Amino acid sequence: MNLPESQMIYEVTYTYNYSGTVCPRHEHLTESAKNNVAEWVANGVKHGGCYADLVVVQELGLMDISNLDTWLKIGQKNHWIAEATDPPFTYASFTECKTVDYLIEKLGLRGWCLGQAFYYRNLCFINQIDGGSEWRVIRDGISFDSWSCARVIQENRAQFIDTLKRMLAATDEQLKKWEYMEAGPTSLCVHCSRKLYPGSSTIHKVDEEDTCEYCWIDKKFYIDALVNKVKAGKRLSTLDIKPIRYHDMFSACGVDGSLIYWDENIAIRTSSLFDYNRIIVQNLVEGKWLIVDEYQVQEECLAVR
Repeated sequence: MNLPESQMIYEVTYTYNYSGTVCPRHEHLTESAKNNVAEWVANGVKHGGCYADLVVVQELGLMDISNLDTWLKIGQKNHWIAEATDPPFTYASFTECKTVDYLIEKLGLRGWCLGQAFYYRNLCFINQIDGGSEWRVIRDGISFDSWSCARVIQENRAQFIDTLKRMLAATDEQLKKWEYMEAGPTSLCVHCSRKLYPGSSTIHKVDEEDTCEYCWIDKKFYIDALVNKVKAGKRLSTLDIKPIRYHDMFSACGVDGSLIYWDENIAIRTSSLFDYNRIIVQNLVEGKWLIVDEYQVQEECLAVR
């Protein structure tokens, strides 16, 4: 499989008529993809429907292929992405987004096939859930996060853009330590004077102590510390769980319920949605999620800080 040649990318619009339903399309297409659409418009029926009204809005510049080989290899090493078969995960899985608005347009949708990838500049998103929207985030050669993009965009588009800018501006070390939110201006909580981040006035640093209740609404950084505790072989307590009201509404390769966290090795979840008193920890072994610990949280344990 050879690295594709760089082509000119065009912003285009067209319509696709399927069973009488006309769907307007807005795409960033390579020259070869644009020519395919033009051929389908000229020939009539294709893929069960009709293409029409192709308009080339503007040239967007040459396709950036400098990171494709690196991103392909990283994706192939990811347990879920490597299982993509319809279609398989190849160079053809990647679509360059020349603008932030177009990236948001794509990541804001749900139902993407496993392995579908979009990238903006040197930041790449590869879908890890077949028919879902859970994206492995990579900058250059650093795979550093998993992001439920559609949910974030729907809830707060401005926060998504702010976080995107921080991911682009962060140092490699900040990405590796999951501290990319430090790559930008910060402010203080008016209630407890702890450090906060614009775009989500309730995110705080993991290592801050004695934070107030208003600082716990978005748990991204707190969950990172909680996961480190579980990976160290320690059990969570009621004080650990009390701030957590975070769940992703999807099933990850057979792991059902309210997921607190999951990656390529471990899944931490509750026994049922909104019930945070019983914790289940599972490890991925030969493609299957095996329960390695299941317990009722205890009051007397110390909280994660």
